[in-house]
Parts: sequence; structure tokens; C-alpha cells
Amino acid sequence: MQYKIKQNLRERKLSSSSSSDGVSSCADLNGKTVTFETSWELDEETAVTYPCSDGYLGNFAANPNLLDDLIEAVGPCFKYCNIDNSKPGNGGATGSGDLSDLFDDDGKTCDAIAANAALIPANSTNPDWVKGPNSCTCNSPAGDVSGCSECMGKVTIGIVNCYDVVP
Repeated sequence: MQYKIKQNLRERKLSSSSSSDGVSSCADLNGKTVTFETSWELDEETAVTYPCSDGYLGNFAANPNLLDDLIEAVGPCFKYCNIDNSKPGNGGATGSGDLSDLFDDDGKTCDAIAANAALIPANSTNPDWVKGPNSCTCNSPAGDVSGCSECMGKVTIGIVNCYDVVP
């Protein structure tokens, strides 16, 4: 059931318009930004390294759907453009599902995450603290999405310049 909802959301998003719609030349996109929705399902192998967060939402290593979502958002001009992906702007990551569902058979990852959360100092200088998820529960504590097994939100990426070709 959750997969079907996710698939429908992705189909609606991918059928939306692109930045290339209505341009006479791809060069019309020079210096513009594109804002688009993206989402990904965390993997038990990388969930601690790349937890759901604003920072990882626009990170190509963390979010395996980011490139396809960006290509769709820019449209046919994408292949003619130089994209500035060095500083993506991210707009409030949200999440769903619990990391504990990913680690059901593990027996130790959620315990390690909970023990680590107890080490988090007010100024984040404790050398033993691992910067990762704060819990295995989505939105716990309130507003914390690091414990979510699915991450979604808006990303803004700049277009440096594009070739002067008709899309």
C-alpha cells in the first residue's frame, strides 16, 4: 500500500511541466534556478551515513532520485546546460516511515543510534558523538526527520548556462 502511494506521488510529480517549457532557446535558462520536488527511500546500508535531512535532500550521493528529478524539472534543455550543483538550496525536508522498520532484523543499529543520541552535547563538540540519525522514529523528537525511512522535499538548483539551441 505504501509503495502504491509513493509511486502515484512520483508519477504526478514527473508528469508536471519543466523549465524548458515555452523557451525559444535553451540559452533562455542561463542564470535561472529550478525548484522541484524530490524524494527517496532510505536504504539500511546508507541510512546512518545519509539520514533524511535538509542537507542530504539535495545531495547526489544520498538521494538516488535527485538526478532524474532534476532532469525532469529542467526538461529537454538539460542535456545542453551546465548545472551548478555545488550549493543546492533545500526547502524543509519531511519524512515518513521509521528507520526501525529498516533495521528490524539487525538488533543493534537502533540501540547504537539511541546510545549516540545520549552523547549529543549542546555545542556538538563531543568527539565520541557520531553525526547521524537522532532516533529510529520519524519526527522524534518533534520535527526531527533523521529517523525517517523516506525523505522528501523541495530542492533549488541553479543553471549556470546553456547552449543556444532550440529544445
